[in-house]
Amino acid sequence: MYYFLLHLSANFITSVVSTNISYYLEDEGKQTEKELQEETGNNEITFVYGNVTQDDDVKRIISTTIEKYKRLDCLINNAGTHSPHATIDNTSSEQFNSLININLTVYFRFCKGGIVSMTKALAVDEAEHRVRVNSVSPGNIRTPLLDYMCSLEPDPKKALKDCDNTQILGNIGEGRDVAMACLYLAADAPFVTGTNLNVSGGAEVTGANKGIGYAVVQALCKQFDGDVLLTGRSEERCKAAVAELQKQGMSPKYHQLDIDDQASINKLRDFVKEQYGGIDVLVNNAGIAFKQSATESFGEQARVSCGTNFTGTLNVCNTLFPLLRPHARVSNVSSFVSQMTISKCSKEIQEKFKNPSITMDQLKGLMQQFIDAAQTGSHQKQGFADWSYGMSKVGVTVMSFIQQRELNSDPREDIVVNACDPGYVDTDMSSHKGTKTVEQGADTPVYVAMLPPGTTSPKGDFVSDRTIKKWG
Repeated sequence: MYYFLLHLSANFITSVVSTNISYYLEDEGKQTEKELQEETGNNEITFVYGNVTQDDDVKRIISTTIEKYKRLDCLINNAGTHSPHATIDNTSSEQFNSLININLTVYFRFCKGGIVSMTKALAVDEAEHRVRVNSVSPGNIRTPLLDYMCSLEPDPKKALKDCDNTQILGNIGEGRDVAMACLYLAADAPFVTGTNLNVSGGAEVTGANKGIGYAVVQALCKQFDGDVLLTGRSEERCKAAVAELQKQGMSPKYHQLDIDDQASINKLRDFVKEQYGGIDVLVNNAGIAFKQSATESFGEQARVSCGTNFTGTLNVCNTLFPLLRPHARVSNVSSFVSQMTISKCSKEIQEKFKNPSITMDQLKGLMQQFIDAAQTGSHQKQGFADWSYGMSKVGVTVMSFIQQRELNSDPREDIVVNACDPGYVDTDMSSHKGTKTVEQGADTPVYVAMLPPGTTSPKGDFVSDRTIKKWG
């Protein structure tokens, strides 16, 4: 926060007459005030101590500003913190509540809204006063916090370089890049309101030839003694991924697949049956997650997320499972958020999902009940969690348990299905905020896909970091 504060203030002071800065560490705040006064020659710069998690401090910051300058022309909400460097099961409720309190609640105190999701609503509310409201979403920005997070990795230099490589411009941003975006919205964009500006170096436009799926194919090409078939909705991106892997001395194949389209799934089945006769390894990694800035209603997000992540994956399995050979391995990519989400459901709903005898039809019924309830906003009253992506992954996890139970009585011997958690990975889906590389994220999905013949454990389990985790 100190780092951003310095760059934000320095850039604004070159364009405005007076600036108030606030920070919760008094010594660093005073040092910032001194540095900025010396750098800009503007002695009107004023530091006001304040902890934005405290209502009295927030009121004092605002009243001090109004008392000195008589008005407030521009407000930059930059206070925030990062989640602890730990898995969710090792994050205490105090740490989680602190994260929410600083990153979300303080914005309600300051400007009656959240961060990105409330920006459009605030823009509408304040338009009659000619007040514009916008948000800025930084991507990988070089800060002391980022340096610290990278220092926790086995190879800090490589971790930092990996951050550079996620940007199509070839490097991560600096504090001044965020500052200039804020300045543009505040001073040079009088007809822009209700928008979110990504300051990410283009990371959000990288294609399907990246991410966990690409890293899984890469690893399987090295470990699996047979053809590896890469699939994706975009044939051009599939071709690009194959071309890149060929440069690395690998020889994957590709086939177009849209898991939301049963005809597309059928075409893949027919191709595999004709060319190979059966399947030895199936990794279901396709999925979708809405960004925080998404404008779709919760009902729409629930319909699309569950339709793709759960129903689409289930349709692929139902269509391709008849082609599984004896000793085949199935890796269904779920997420640690399924653990978080099931814990947020009511006890009654939890018991239904965790019922060891639950059938696939009952699971499909529960997922449809959630989708239907989400359309009317009654999902929480009915006991479901308020997280469409998380609920979709609950479905994937329980689906995997049921599949293994059903396959245990299949005449084809030794077919193993597991749900796996890749972790919090630096991908498009996580807006490149994850702490794991795609190679690290692919490790567990590949591990369960390559389990040796006769494996009895993990089998029908939820696996994270190559370890069986108790789910639910």
